[in-house]
Amino acid sequence: MGNNPATPVNFPSSSKAAPKMYRNWKLHLKTNSLNKSQSKAINQMLQGLRIDGKYYDELKINNSNKVYKYLKKLHAINAENLDRKLSDKNVSVVDVLIGVFSSSINLKRLTNTEPALKALIAITARPDFDLVDRYSDCKTRYHRMLEGLARIRLMPSSFVEGRTKKIEAQDEQIRNSLSELRTGLIELFPNHTVAVGDLFHELRVRNPEHVETAFNLFRQAADRNDSEGMLRMMRAYIHGLGVDADPQKVTEWTDKYEATL
Repeated sequence: MGNNPATPVNFPSSSKAAPKMYRNWKLHLKTNSLNKSQSKAINQMLQGLRIDGKYYDELKINNSNKVYKYLKKLHAINAENLDRKLSDKNVSVVDVLIGVFSSSINLKRLTNTEPALKALIAITARPDFDLVDRYSDCKTRYHRMLEGLARIRLMPSSFVEGRTKKIEAQDEQIRNSLSELRTGLIELFPNHTVAVGDLFHELRVRNPEHVETAFNLFRQAADRNDSEGMLRMMRAYIHGLGVDADPQKVTEWTDKYEATL
C-alpha cells in the first residue's frame, strides 16, 4: 500500500485562476500605492509653488527646493508606472504637470485662475529657474562625501559614477519637462492667452527672450480675433517689442481692431 504511487490531485478549475487573481491583486495594490504617492507629490509641489506675497511682482517661488524634490518624485512614480528606468529619456511629467494645474484651477472663477496663472508663469519663465543648479542631488553634502571617499579609494568609483549618471539623467528630464510645459500654456489656458502674454511681458527685464514669448502669445490671441490681443499687437509694432517696429503693421492691426468694435 505504501508502494503505490501518489494519486494525482485534481484542483478545481477555480483554483487554477488563483495565481492570476494573485497577480492582479498585486498589480492593483501597486497601482493604488503609486496613485497615492502621486497625489501626495502633487499636493506638496503645489504648496511649494505658492508665490511669496513679498515677491509677488517677481513671481518668486515660495519653496523651489520643495518643487524640485517633488518633481523628482513625480518622475520616479511615472517611470515606475511605465516600468522604465529613470535613465529612459522618454519618461516625462509634462502631462502630469498640466494635470496638476488643470485640476487645481476652476477656470470659471477668476480669483482661482490668476494665482494659478502666476504660478505657471513662475515655473516656466525660466525653464529650470535654478532648480537643478541649486538643488540637484549631485550638489548635496552626501554626494560630495561619496566622491571624496571614492577619491581615496574607500568607495568604488563605479558606484559613485553610476549614481551621478542617474541623477544627471533625472535632472535633464526635469529641465526638459519644464521647457515643454511652456509650450503647453495655450492648451491649458486657451481663454487667457493675453493674460499669460502680459505676465511674460512684465518679466522682459529679467530675460529679453520673454518679449518674444509675449509677442507670440499676443499674436495667437489676435489671430483668434481677440480685441485685447490686437491692441497688444499694435503696441508691439509701435514700440518694437518682440518684433521690428513697423508702421504699416500698426495700421493693419488698427483696422482689424476697429472692425471688432
